[in-house]
Amino acid sequence: MQTVTIDKLKRMGAPFRNAEVQVSIKANVARLILLVPGREENHPGMDFPTYGATDYETVGRELIAAAAQNGLLDAYSRIAIVDADSGATPS
Repeated sequence: MQTVTIDKLKRMGAPFRNAEVQVSIKANVARLILLVPGREENHPGMDFPTYGATDYETVGRELIAAAAQNGLLDAYSRIAIVDADSGATPS
């Protein structure tokens, strides 16, 4: 993953059509990865603290909402929320 700023992400072609949110409650981090065609080895993304949250789905939905408010995702974006602690992919 290549860590970049929101402004740089917007210049890369936002809104993005595919994304993944990886949430680790144990590590206290949520990672937004924007899946960009042609960049399979180095997708752009950002890490965010979870501030002691206990439910990965809630954290994932909140991160998706924040990304949408910043123009990175929209109603046509396909997004998976992944529990990085168990590997499950419920959505």
